[in-house]
Amino acid sequence: MDRREGLRLMAGAVVSPLAGCVMPVIRPQATEAYEIPSRAVDRLRRMARNGHACWQDGRLVSSGGPGGAFPVLSVTKSLAAMMAMRVIGRGWMAADEVVGFPEWRGREGMTVRQLLNSSSGLPAGDRELYSARPRDKGRAAVALRPVDAPGSVFRYGPAGWELLGEFLKRRLAEHGASPGGELADLLDGIGIRPRDWRRDGTGAPYLSTGMVCGLNDLGRLGEVLGRLGAGKGAAGVKAEAFRDLTAPRAANPMFSAGIWWNRLARLRGARAVEPERALSGERAAGFWRNACMQPAARAEWFSLVGSGGTRVYVLPSASVVIAIARGGDRWSDAAMLGALG
Repeated sequence: MDRREGLRLMAGAVVSPLAGCVMPVIRPQATEAYEIPSRAVDRLRRMARNGHACWQDGRLVSSGGPGGAFPVLSVTKSLAAMMAMRVIGRGWMAADEVVGFPEWRGREGMTVRQLLNSSSGLPAGDRELYSARPRDKGRAAVALRPVDAPGSVFRYGPAGWELLGEFLKRRLAEHGASPGGELADLLDGIGIRPRDWRRDGTGAPYLSTGMVCGLNDLGRLGEVLGRLGAGKGAAGVKAEAFRDLTAPRAANPMFSAGIWWNRLARLRGARAVEPERALSGERAAGFWRNACMQPAARAEWFSLVGSGGTRVYVLPSASVVIAIARGGDRWSDAAMLGALG
């Protein structure tokens, strides 16, 4: 394993990430100055007992909890999406390219975009890709059979992300590169130093979950996503690719490229949906039509969601980033954004 393949480590106290971010697609809902409300800080101190940190304009506003590294689980998906954006930006693949494998023998494929939006038509894949502990997760993902037409149903799980990993592995090999090297370069560009990463028996990193890091790292990730939303390239990702791949799609306009959006909060009839709780069981497409995290909050908010209440919230126009470590299974995005406004 060379330097590019290795995932470097970093420890340290909570510090300020870089400042700045503007959300793609949704324009600022208000022009007045925003400051993190004291009620929101109070809620973080009471509820985020395993650790939180929030920054505004690069300044640390509040932090607490034991700190240290923890598994960020599905927050990892946003990094997988950024890897795909880097490859798209080089012209090595396209967002609407149809993904296919020789093993499929002519079977209908799905697009890269559908993989990133969890609307690939594949089953969720938790049993096959997690519980079964496959030695080669990529081959296990290729072996999955579709259950829906691509693009028709939002189904959250590892299948699409690990299939993306296998597609990237084969495509990058044509250019003398690898997913491990791409991931290491991306993490370097963001400034993340993970403590650990879940891998399969071949050593391939999981893209649907797997990173173990600290609050500082999540703060830097939120900052870089904000820069991309502002129309600025960052960490080797072109702003155009980010804007395109985070645009809302019919199967679930609340989710794209590993990110949960509050953008439908402006719609008449918008209703709050808790992402973690909504992912248990299958939902009809109509379920997501008017869904957002909190209708009363600014539509600009977006979030990275990890199981057990791990979160990264970003308010672009005010350069706010909030990172939460394991807020708990009962963590409420609606309540947190209600306090944030």
